[in-house]
Amino acid sequence: MQTVNQNRFAQWLFSGYGLATVLMILSTLAYTLWQAWPSLLVTGMQWQRNLNASLSDLLFDAQTEPLKAGLSLMSLSFFYGVLHSLGPGHGKIVVSTYIATHPSKVKTSLWITVLSALVQAVVAIALVSVLKFVFNSSMREVSAHADTFITLSFYAVIALGAGLLLRSVRMLWHARQRQNCEHTHHHHSAHSHDHHQCCNHAPSAERVNQSNSYKETLSIIASIGIRPCTGAIMVLLFALMVDMYWMGMLSALMMAVGTAITTSTLAMMTITGKKLIRVYYQKNTDSQANAQHPAKAMLEQWLSPVLQIIGGAALILLGTVMLQSQLPGMSSVL
Repeated sequence: MQTVNQNRFAQWLFSGYGLATVLMILSTLAYTLWQAWPSLLVTGMQWQRNLNASLSDLLFDAQTEPLKAGLSLMSLSFFYGVLHSLGPGHGKIVVSTYIATHPSKVKTSLWITVLSALVQAVVAIALVSVLKFVFNSSMREVSAHADTFITLSFYAVIALGAGLLLRSVRMLWHARQRQNCEHTHHHHSAHSHDHHQCCNHAPSAERVNQSNSYKETLSIIASIGIRPCTGAIMVLLFALMVDMYWMGMLSALMMAVGTAITTSTLAMMTITGKKLIRVYYQKNTDSQANAQHPAKAMLEQWLSPVLQIIGGAALILLGTVMLQSQLPGMSSVL
């Protein structure tokens, strides 16, 4: 009975009705996000301004009490990164979407989150340092260049989603070729050479995924890190005004550490959720009885690229929403 239900579910999932249902659910979620986004941004702006004022006050106090005010500044910067990264932002959504739809390892996921946060801080420090000390730019010019980097990061997210979509379509194509090869081999077992030749030209989804994993990891880090944290830029600019630039750089790095902790925790939660779903699936299926079952083979071969297509579409939607909802004064939230 369970085998029959699994077969029916697989057939429904890949039928027109199943795909239409999935698209309707995704469209509803996208519309809800689109409607709620402006209010989330306004609330985040108000909250951020209060934190920015506290950071500025501590930097000013550091001129006379560098040790006491400096320690308070580092602590507030750390918690600023921890709490700020819980707000609406594209970085953690990019990471979570990728991890949820790809066979990611714990170590790789942690590297992505940590490096993304650190690169974001380094880009902010490098941008302010080069523009101020090399080109002697004004604060307004520094802010304008930061906005350009932010816009580029949104386009990078869209490009990343498009790349995932194209690669997932390629995986589906290879999975279809492989399925045809196996079908031919089943009915014509005597032609083993033809089957071997055919399947060599149709690599599995896992092989295609592994061949692009490093490129995609770097793309994710770049799409997040290229957007400098404007909260860090604000601290750096104010640190220049009070002649405490070195403390501003430490503050920006502490923000990155706090952000990395939050995003790493979210990544671990995503991985744990995937493992729980996998364990539940294995417990509710008889592996020996269903090892060669066509429905199970269909799910294993097609589900991963379908999920990656959904993830790629979600990243394209996210980048588009962020481009349309750019507001002045809103810092980057990883």
